[in-house]
Order: sequence, then C-alpha cells, then structure tokens
Amino acid sequence: MPSSAWAVVAASAAAASRERQKRVMESGSQKGKTVSLTRQALTPRVRKDRLRPGESPGFGRQGHQSPCPLSRPNMLRSIWRHRARSPPMRSTRFSTSRWLTAALVSCATCAFAAPPPAAPSQPVTDTLHGVQVADPYRNLENVKSPQTQEWLKAQGAYAEEQLARIQGREAMTQRIAELARATGDLVVALTRMPGDKLFYLKRKAGENQYKLIVRQGMAGAEQVLVDPEAMAKAKGGVPHAVNYFVPSWDGRHIAYGVSAGGSEDASLYVMKVATGELVGEPIPRVHEGLLSWTPDSKAFTFN
Repeated sequence: MPSSAWAVVAASAAAASRERQKRVMESGSQKGKTVSLTRQALTPRVRKDRLRPGESPGFGRQGHQSPCPLSRPNMLRSIWRHRARSPPMRSTRFSTSRWLTAALVSCATCAFAAPPPAAPSQPVTDTLHGVQVADPYRNLENVKSPQTQEWLKAQGAYAEEQLARIQGREAMTQRIAELARATGDLVVALTRMPGDKLFYLKRKAGENQYKLIVRQGMAGAEQVLVDPEAMAKAKGGVPHAVNYFVPSWDGRHIAYGVSAGGSEDASLYVMKVATGELVGEPIPRVHEGLLSWTPDSKAFTFN
C-alpha cells in the first residue's frame, strides 16, 4: 500500500482514539464528580463502622489475606456501578474500518493492473534415467501452432497497452530520437586483422540497424558486406540484424550471424570478402558467435 494511504488510515485511527478518550472523560462528570479509569478510582471506599469483628480494610477474614487490597465482590460491584453511571459510547470501529476499506480498494485499483495473458499449457512428462521430469509448456516450442500464435499476439497487445500508459512516453521517444540524431554515426565491434584489414559494424544517423563494413586501413574506402535494411526490403519488410561476425585469419572470408523478425535465432553465413559471394548454405540456429577459424583459414568450428 502506498504511504499516502497508510497516512490516511493512521490519521483516522488517531482521531478516533482521541475522540473516544474525550467522551470517556466527559461521561464521567456527573453530580460534580469526575470519574477516572485508574485503579485508585475503581477502588471502593470501605466504611470502618461496617467491618465485622476481626476484619480490616484490605483484608478478608482474620488470618486470610486477600490477593487484592479489596475483596473481589466489592471490586466487582464498584466496576458494575461505574458502568451503570457512564452513558454508552459510540464505537469508532465502523469508521476506522470504513477508512481502511476505502484505502485498500483505492490502492488495489491503482496499483494492480490486468494480468498478462496466461500461457497455454499442455504438460508432457519424460522419464530420464528413471526420474520423471514434467514440462508444462513444451507446446510453446511449436511457434507455428495456432494456439501459440494467438498467445504471442495477446502478449504483444498486452505489452503495447502497458507501454502506452507511461506518462510522457511520446516526449521521451522524441527526445531519444533527437539525441540519437545528434550523436552522428556509430561504429562498434572494430576488429583489426593481419594486413591492416579492418572489420566493424556501423550505423549512420537516422538508420535503425548496423551494417557490416570492411576497409583496408584507416585511409581505405568502406565496403559494405552486409546491409540488414536491404535484406529486410528483400524479405517483405521483415527486419534483420547482424548478431556477430568473425573474419578468417587471412581476411579472405568472414563468418557472421543474421537474425530476422527481432529474434535472437541467428543463422550462420560465410562470405568471400573480395566479391561478397556467399559460400554454401546458411547454418540455422547458431545463436552465439562462439566460432574459431583454423590457423590456415580453411575451416572453422562453432558451438
């Protein structure tokens, strides 16, 4: 619960407590007498002329001391008389509960939004080395399933709805774009190979994706090896991105990974640097750039 709601509840409870104490003090004022709820005020006065032989104030029968300075019947009668004289007091329990309930409902309304769409579950149990292992969401691995597609679209709609609630979102987006344009071109992952051949990723101001570039020394002209935006246009507008690249030791070939549609499921390509020609077919599902060329640059290993 937010601190403001707790402050409202605490203030209400404190006000109710002060009101109750005030009413208790006012109710005890009858016939010019003020009644206090202390132990001394609740202690009845015992007249000595009404004591039995062998009794004294604060004691019961002779030889038997009461655990209380007054006998229990006298104490009970005194408390009963005090309750009879005092007018009934209004309970503040209802008002405090009302404030607390209102605060809880208010906080629950503003703090808890609708939950995200629940993932469809089709549990599958495998027995591995004699141990049963349950997988409740293996069905989601089939991304072409209509049920999975429906859930993914619902998740996307839910994310857009939550992001749209951010206050000042449009102004923040415009400010980020303004700062991105002001930074100019960005160059990352600069790799220098023998023979002073430079490989790197470059994104110009206003562009969304990095291009894979090669140049001969700092004074050489840039040569674009991979252009993800051109690939996106060729694939019907599906965005592409270069995930990683590893050039061979002699600089003649370069291996790189490209993913489509915003996923991290990259495919591995091999290209001849001089001509831009691809070597063989791409290898799917090579997520990381854990690739090493052999010293003669004729083969490579990957994970």
